[in-house]
Amino acid sequence: MRSRIVSILLLFFSILLFQFCEEDNPSSPDKEETPEKTSISVGVEGGVIDDGNIVITVPNGTFSSATEISVSVPTEENPFSNGEITAFRKIEGIPNDYNKPIEVKLKLNKTDNNYKYIAIGAEGFAKSLGKSQISYKLVEAEEKDGFLICTISSVSQNQLRKATKPDDGSRAYYLAGLGGKTPNISSNGHFKIMSTDITIGSSEINSIGSILENTYTRYEQMGYLYANRTSWPIDVCFRYLDPKLDGYHQSSMFGYNSDYLVFNNLLLRNPGKLKITAGHEFHHFIQGLYDNRNSYARAKEAGINYWINEATAVWSEELFSDNTAYSPAILSGNEQESLSGLHKDTDMDVTGNVEQHGYGMAPFIKYLVENYGQERIIPQLFMNTYSGKHPVVVLQGITGDLTACYTNFIDEYALGNIYDIPFSKISSGIDKTWKIDGPEDTVMVYDNSYYDLSSRIFKVQFSYPEIDITSKVKFSVSGGNNKIAVFKYKRITSQNEIIEKIGTGEDSFSISDINSYVKDNFNIVAIVTNSRLAAPYTNQNNLSLEIKLENPPKLTEHNLDYIIIGHIKLEEPDNVTYYDSKLNSNPDYTISGDYNENVFTGNWNINDYDGYETSGNITAKFNDDKTEIIEYSFNEISKNSNTNRTTVSATMTNIPLSSASEDQNIYEVIGSSTSSHISGFNLVIINDEQKLTLMNYKSDNESKIRLIFKKKKLSKENIKSKGMISVNF
Repeated sequence: MRSRIVSILLLFFSILLFQFCEEDNPSSPDKEETPEKTSISVGVEGGVIDDGNIVITVPNGTFSSATEISVSVPTEENPFSNGEITAFRKIEGIPNDYNKPIEVKLKLNKTDNNYKYIAIGAEGFAKSLGKSQISYKLVEAEEKDGFLICTISSVSQNQLRKATKPDDGSRAYYLAGLGGKTPNISSNGHFKIMSTDITIGSSEINSIGSILENTYTRYEQMGYLYANRTSWPIDVCFRYLDPKLDGYHQSSMFGYNSDYLVFNNLLLRNPGKLKITAGHEFHHFIQGLYDNRNSYARAKEAGINYWINEATAVWSEELFSDNTAYSPAILSGNEQESLSGLHKDTDMDVTGNVEQHGYGMAPFIKYLVENYGQERIIPQLFMNTYSGKHPVVVLQGITGDLTACYTNFIDEYALGNIYDIPFSKISSGIDKTWKIDGPEDTVMVYDNSYYDLSSRIFKVQFSYPEIDITSKVKFSVSGGNNKIAVFKYKRITSQNEIIEKIGTGEDSFSISDINSYVKDNFNIVAIVTNSRLAAPYTNQNNLSLEIKLENPPKLTEHNLDYIIIGHIKLEEPDNVTYYDSKLNSNPDYTISGDYNENVFTGNWNINDYDGYETSGNITAKFNDDKTEIIEYSFNEISKNSNTNRTTVSATMTNIPLSSASEDQNIYEVIGSSTSSHISGFNLVIINDEQKLTLMNYKSDNESKIRLIFKKKKLSKENIKSKGMISVNF
């Protein structure tokens, strides 16, 4: 019985539910005018469906019950740019399971002397696009009596029964006849190359076969097994795709032996790009061989390993690149995915695009391979995940400490040590910048939610020229397990930037001095990582980051304290003697002063109860971060008459900071090396008819120089008479 309805059944289903990397439909050509849809019921006894352009023969016993089938001209975009040599038809109503092969005949409407194919399409989940769309496979067709003929295999309920998501029971299929090159089997018999580009030469086809066979061998050498595929070659279909799409892999509902690859005809003459694309897509094919789900589930459902499939496939591209510094092009626009959370599940829409997350996680796979060994990551990762283990559990087993692994990876990724990706690309649009514009900017708090093993970027920009360069920036995180990594960062041009790691902390991290960053126009970058890792690995918790600018205390008071051994000449009216004596200052003597940049100066002029007038000055020159006094000098004269006076002066160098607090900084050297820090010491004391002169000096284990700068100002009443020097003679 001949009806006007289409039954293109299952051939399409083969291609319908498969896995592939990415495909965009080309621009839509002009469509033929759509006739009214024709429908017919096909019972258990089978039947023949004929609309004049397509004939579908359903054998007796194919369907288990009466099924309504319809045929029409598709309203969807024509992917062949009117290059088909038969009508383009859509068949609806074919059930997902049926018992016998179905014959499809398409009437030729154009003369074509080339090899003949039927392209069969069906809607399935496009893993690389993260959505469902129609995809096509080339099927060899027999030409007979003005028709192209092919047979569609049956799909049993056994193949479908384990699908984890509900199904509507049927699919729409699309088909058209096409001309092309005669199929070519590669040298080792693993690939059947089919193309709709009739201009490609035999030598080019052979070269393509060699590229594909080299891909097969390279993965075999890595330890991958092909045991689940028992029939070779695998179909490799070259046809014209959207120019932005290089190719994809398709898992078939007919089982491992029916999986196939599709590539853009444009790659036929671009062997370098074909090698990389073939490496990526054939890796997806191998992943499919390790996927032990039923064939329908493999074709229709992304599965929990979705992001790992994409991440490893992107990583694998460099194995086939001629560029030793290869960086996958697909990372562009996805550089920030590595920070968004380790695991993304296809059922968790809130976590965003899982496919793009996989692209962006390729640097993590590269880090794993480089730090834990390729043999531990590839292919054992798929052996374990497809045996039923959660991918995060597998990664935990591989690394031993996945949290530490991830946080170390983030540091290396930010520094550009994995792929040559500028930090500006990683942070663009997601970093939070706190600009310190004035003295009122002292604290900033950021409250954010974080997925398990995810990171956020925060930047401190110094826009306040008068900022105290001895200030401290402190980062503190509360709310859960976390890590803070702090960097200095400067973008010089779009092609030139500097990023260097300063340090890390678990709950807080402080930068004790910001002078070098302000002076050299660096920003401070903090990457906060949520270290939480708990099933189902897609939860969130809230962390609060406080960034605080802590200005140093105003150290306006100074004490000098020292002990050295002086060799002294004492002159009296009837005698001149020489002796050694300890010279020491009085540590209670306090001087008020001020800082001007890195120089502290102090002056004093006082009268004490003995009638002595004491005056003097000190100058202390610090290095940029105030961790050392480069040069210190003091001068003092104390007198009550021309015949009673003391003059003392000294220069001291390279006195390091020994302790610091909110109230005081102490710079100190102790012991026998003390005298080496004194470049000049002069002392003259005249008292009545005596004159004491310091001839030279030295140091012993009790010697010291201690320069104390305090916050608290002492009163002048505490200043002792005779100034800074006390000598026993």
